[in-house]
Amino acid sequence: MAKKVTFYLIIATLMIGLLPTSSRALIIITNTQVSNFKNGTAEMTWTTDNPTKGTAYYGLAANQLDSWLSYGPYSYQHSLILTGLTKDKTYYYKIIVEGQDGSQTETYVQTFSTKGMTDTVAPNFVQIKLLQATGNAVALYWRTDEKSRATINYRPDNTEISKSTSYGNYDLEHVLFIYDLTPRKNYLAQIIAQDSTGNKNTDSVYFYTSDGIRDASNFTISDIQPASFDPSMIFSDTAIISWETSIAVRSSLTYGTRSGAYGKTLTASDIPNTEHKVIIAGLNPNTTYFYKIKTWGGIYNRNVDSSERSFTTIPVQSTVVPAQTSNNQSNSLVDSYKDSDNDGYPDSQEIKNSYNPYGYGRTLTTVANNIKKANTPENKQDQRLKKIVQQTLGKTKINSRLWLALINAATYGGYSDQAIIQAIKHKGKTVHATISAENWQNSSDYQNYINR
Repeated sequence: MAKKVTFYLIIATLMIGLLPTSSRALIIITNTQVSNFKNGTAEMTWTTDNPTKGTAYYGLAANQLDSWLSYGPYSYQHSLILTGLTKDKTYYYKIIVEGQDGSQTETYVQTFSTKGMTDTVAPNFVQIKLLQATGNAVALYWRTDEKSRATINYRPDNTEISKSTSYGNYDLEHVLFIYDLTPRKNYLAQIIAQDSTGNKNTDSVYFYTSDGIRDASNFTISDIQPASFDPSMIFSDTAIISWETSIAVRSSLTYGTRSGAYGKTLTASDIPNTEHKVIIAGLNPNTTYFYKIKTWGGIYNRNVDSSERSFTTIPVQSTVVPAQTSNNQSNSLVDSYKDSDNDGYPDSQEIKNSYNPYGYGRTLTTVANNIKKANTPENKQDQRLKKIVQQTLGKTKINSRLWLALINAATYGGYSDQAIIQAIKHKGKTVHATISAENWQNSSDYQNYINR
């Protein structure tokens, strides 16, 4: 009996040795601390009961721990320097560690506060810009790498007597207007930026007051572009609108598809300026849009709305394909005989032969391809016009899309060399992409610019 018991014990022992090992041991994380807060940094430490490597995740919300740092070596004691911290904020964090056997453990989400964090670093000037100097005022802009306010000392550069003003809010971006300046003077302005802890930094800007504008009585919005069709600014789904103002102001453009009803607004810039531009995307092809320009703030606080203007997006030419049935006939008699430009040729026939169904000539894609082919009308026109432009205007940089439109206009639209040259000089006003010269020469744009 004793032998049988011994035998069974031996077998049991062998079987136990052959059983899989137990699950990986749980790693214990202890002594988690965040300390030594200084200049946007802090030290995070923790201890594990086995050698591990780890990663700390942290952020300003428990569900948005978007910053992280890793501790690479396997060790019992761990230390990381967190960066990019902001003063007087509550941060959330958790730590995930991994043992040498691949096992992982993570802490629950915890918090630390940067209230009272030591700050010994002065704000740096990222940019200083002179927005405009008039006869009696100046608009200054500067940006610092941390929120700051400022004291500004300014004086004519030939005197030691200075005046002072201030920017009282703690901001990253700063716009300041200084008034009651003397015309025709060189000025030095010294900007002393100070953060909330009292650290200071200084930089300077020079400017010259003119003998011109001294108030907003003659404020103007001018050079609104495009003034007429311009293939470098108006596309099938996008439009680029630019304008100038006589004084530096903030501005926006509001637009819509009905006259007097503007449902969407785009801000040109939150910083006052004299040159403004917006890019309107997501437009519908072959659609007329109405818009107004609004200005506000800036030097002399001028609030103005422009008169209503409009532009029309171009049709989508490269993707217009008539619906076809299995016998290669149009699905609709209306589609078969539709003639958008009333030139006597159905759209379907023009598209089939790479002509523009919405106006004279070819699609711009076809023009671009034909320019590369020897002895095509477009190729010959391209070479001829290049010589004329060189002789008339000298070395001139021309937008590639505008050049294609001009080649098309000269080849198929009946436009003269003079109209082409004037279109280059005056942003396309004497040439229209879908209206032939015979009709466009009666327009005010053509008549106003053909002989300028």
